[in-house]
Amino acid sequence: MKIIITAVNNIEIPYLPDGGRVSAGATKSFDLQHNKTWDDVKVKLDELVTDGDCSYELAPSDAYPGPDGLIYKRSIEIGFADFAEESSLTADVVDADGALPDGALLMGYRKTLTAVFNDGDTAVIDSAVIDAGFDTDGGDVLDDGQDIFTGATLGTSFGAGTNALPNARRDVGGQTFQATITVTSANLNTLAAGAVLVEMFYTLPPAV
Repeated sequence: MKIIITAVNNIEIPYLPDGGRVSAGATKSFDLQHNKTWDDVKVKLDELVTDGDCSYELAPSDAYPGPDGLIYKRSIEIGFADFAEESSLTADVVDADGALPDGALLMGYRKTLTAVFNDGDTAVIDSAVIDAGFDTDGGDVLDDGQDIFTGATLGTSFGAGTNALPNARRDVGGQTFQATITVTSANLNTLAAGAVLVEMFYTLPPAV
């Protein structure tokens, strides 16, 4: 398992190589080899996160994918400014970086809408929706046509819509997590507000 740490302040984390030193503003990755090591590291990391000193994420390592049972995450942050150059598109797909590791099993999905999407005073866009899914299994199997436009409810939800089966266990190994934003009556670059975070959770079961 690989831990990717981004430090806000200078930090040191026992049990990691080189004393787990990460300089303020830097991002550094560390490989772990044992469950016990991770248990100790997580206690310290959670303290640092609570104090605002760093953030971290877990990622599979090519050499060591991680102890069985750990939950990994891929996330996509989307804001209206991401579409500033999309003057001829009403829909755009945003991918999470890289394909999921072989054997990855879907465990869950979460969407957090922090600001509704709209076009401000222009008032030419009639609607904005989000789909979330995978490049092979379908781009709407986690969220299907969910409203993110003016009037949409802010906060967290867990996938909905005709084609959405966010709680169904499925093999997603080798696929790419993605989200699609679609607007009507204008192009995407007309958007003047909006922010949403989508997260997909998976595990790596032991090989049969």
